[in-house]
Amino acid sequence: MPPIKELHYFDELSRVQRTRPPRCRDERDLRFLESMKSLSAEPCIDLENYAQLFEPKASLLSGDITPTYSTLSDEVIRRIVEHFPNLKVIFLARDPVERAWSHLSMEVCYRQIEPFDVTDIDDVNRNFLRRGMLLRSYPSATVARWKRHVRPDLFRVYFFDDLQRNPT
Repeated sequence: MPPIKELHYFDELSRVQRTRPPRCRDERDLRFLESMKSLSAEPCIDLENYAQLFEPKASLLSGDITPTYSTLSDEVIRRIVEHFPNLKVIFLARDPVERAWSHLSMEVCYRQIEPFDVTDIDDVNRNFLRRGMLLRSYPSATVARWKRHVRPDLFRVYFFDDLQRNPT
């Protein structure tokens, strides 16, 4: 997989603040990072050069795991799927309450939102009703949006709880 955990290319052109340095195992990772830096400098999505990021891995399994892609618009999804007609999409569905609390905890941890009183229902509601939270809170809508564009044989939904219980 890429030396960066979440590429955020299709939502932020990979222009995100990273909390950890990328791992770098070999020269392929170095080339990937150099190419990603160059690609991120472009003003808009470049699907051809994005595809070239993964060429050094040849036949090895490689891909982009970015949870925020669940919030991509129909137009961006359509463009991606038209360019990569054999794209395989895996959607990992989490328990909605656990996902929301995890998201809020990460945002507090990374100082993206102010800490709040989890026993104050108004504070909790205010944070749950933010646009970024709402976009990720309807997995059925996310799956439906992606299924409109991805062939059924290339789209799979798995449950995070099942993966935790039985990784194989």
